[in-house]
Amino acid sequence: MHIQVFWPSDLIQTEEYIGVNTVVIGHNIEEQILVVVATLHYNQDKELIDRNILDENRNIQKFNDHLEVVGVIGEASWWNGTTIEIHNGQLYMDSSRIVVYDPPNPTMMQFFSVKPISVSLPEHEISLTSKDSQVDHIKDHVAKRSYSTQEKHFQDAIRCLNSCWRDRRELLETVPKMQSNWENMKSWNNTFQKVYELIFVILNSFRNIPLKNYIRFISLHIIIFTRSIFMIIIRLLNGRFSPDLPSLVELSATAQQIDLRLQQFCYAPIQYIRTKRKIDWSIASLRHLQSPVENSLPIEQYPEYIRFYNTLWLVINDVTFGITIGALLLEHQRTIVESIDKILIWKILYSDLKKISMWLMNSPGGIKLNTELSIFFSELFTWMVEFWKLTLINTLQPNLLLILKIAAFSSTFGATFPIAIFADFLSVITFHIYCFYFASARIFNWQLGILNSLFNLFLGRKRNVLRNRIDSNDYDLDQLLLGTLLFTVVSFLLPTVFAFYMTFTITSLLITVIISSLELTMSCLNHFPIFVMLLRIKDHKRTPGGIVFKNYKGYLKIESKPLRIGRMFEPFKNVISKLNSLYLSPKTIQTILSGHPISVKRNKFYKMLYSALPAEPIENSEVWKAIS
Repeated sequence: MHIQVFWPSDLIQTEEYIGVNTVVIGHNIEEQILVVVATLHYNQDKELIDRNILDENRNIQKFNDHLEVVGVIGEASWWNGTTIEIHNGQLYMDSSRIVVYDPPNPTMMQFFSVKPISVSLPEHEISLTSKDSQVDHIKDHVAKRSYSTQEKHFQDAIRCLNSCWRDRRELLETVPKMQSNWENMKSWNNTFQKVYELIFVILNSFRNIPLKNYIRFISLHIIIFTRSIFMIIIRLLNGRFSPDLPSLVELSATAQQIDLRLQQFCYAPIQYIRTKRKIDWSIASLRHLQSPVENSLPIEQYPEYIRFYNTLWLVINDVTFGITIGALLLEHQRTIVESIDKILIWKILYSDLKKISMWLMNSPGGIKLNTELSIFFSELFTWMVEFWKLTLINTLQPNLLLILKIAAFSSTFGATFPIAIFADFLSVITFHIYCFYFASARIFNWQLGILNSLFNLFLGRKRNVLRNRIDSNDYDLDQLLLGTLLFTVVSFLLPTVFAFYMTFTITSLLITVIISSLELTMSCLNHFPIFVMLLRIKDHKRTPGGIVFKNYKGYLKIESKPLRIGRMFEPFKNVISKLNSLYLSPKTIQTILSGHPISVKRNKFYKMLYSALPAEPIENSEVWKAIS
């Protein structure tokens, strides 16, 4: 029978086993896989060896029913199981394959994982692109493949590999004669043990102080009260006054940023608790926790730990950048206000737009347009610009300095807030361009619809509205003549409408690109996986992206694959791919040529980046149960 043996790399030196009887301790998974945890040497007579090994085996199984003696190196009269020999300086076992592994250090948050570690909450794992595909809808109705016995055994072996350090710590307390030749890899010594014990005793004494309980009680109520207020604000920002009206989060980048920060604060208590182990503060437990291995996080909490500190790091960086930006805005406030007033508002959005309107009226690019219609559109847009100036700009202009100061002081909460305010400011002061773009798009679409109907008239067809199809029809001569006249008039007016429509379509798209760039900057500051990348650079074993087998000194070695960069940016990839499919595809060109307005529903895509937050806010009752 073929057996797979996982052997620690720090116990692979065969010189230690020559001339010494050794017991191999580990996990036996259904007689299919052996996971070696430690070895035990005995330099005694043969009869004493056999008797001591039996005693130690009973001690091990009494303390930990998963650990047992899985093999011996040398001879033991009582043993009829796996025997390990040494040939040519290497460990050898009949009908077995030895796989070497580096024991993951839980104090460094190292672990093996067959699947890539998730940097998103499980509810956000399915991307929008795959979620909307027809293939996944078909998969929902197909029976899923169950894991085979070998796959289940391998999953159990991976769990045993991850628990190697904890098992070794238990063996040190269970087996006094354990030869701990891996002791030099531990991150503590006797001095550190005394320091840890002293710290825990001090903390335990502080825990018994009555004042601490009152402080904890008041802090919990402050957190719940503050969270209740924030939950109300979140509901107001996401609420709709009418089903047909958008919410504030969908309209404003500032409201969206406030919503994100409030949701992060509301989720922070739960996230923090999930990254901490609950400690038993009894003296016996404190002595047991003097090892960092015993006080390390369970593997299941590692992804939450990464998400929590990634968010914390991003908020700190955001606030740091914000303080710098706020200082620069206040220092150069007069220059910035004058530049916005003279260059952005009066030159670009007022004078240059009026020049473009006059250029379209006077045969743009040498193309002869309909004079009367171009004059009408030009005067209409000029009137709209003047109305925008009187109603909006004359109101905003005296308050530009106040708006800049609000943006500067809001930067105390992060650089994303002044960026969001500036994005909303651009959306407001360019509203007249969007209005004329929307109007010209509707007129162009109506003209195309009229031309399509008249063309069907020439072909002797008409649209059946009730059945939503094209039916044949017999027209009179008068109807055909009238249709010919209307088709001619609309055809000659179409280039003029198309010229104005394309001009303001390009202008509107440029504004959309600028605002989207600002929001992309916000997205990077809010959701960039900086902590994950730093962990990957420092130690890729803390962010496993699967496993790989390599050659190692004549053995096969299992190692963790680093998490792929693309996996870290999975939410960004989903957003970009969805935006490309909707706005940078042949369908987009078809939408523009058909005269349908393009509206970027940024909130729908930006929500996809909330991968570290639950889809629905957690209620206060659940938070109270978790933290009390």
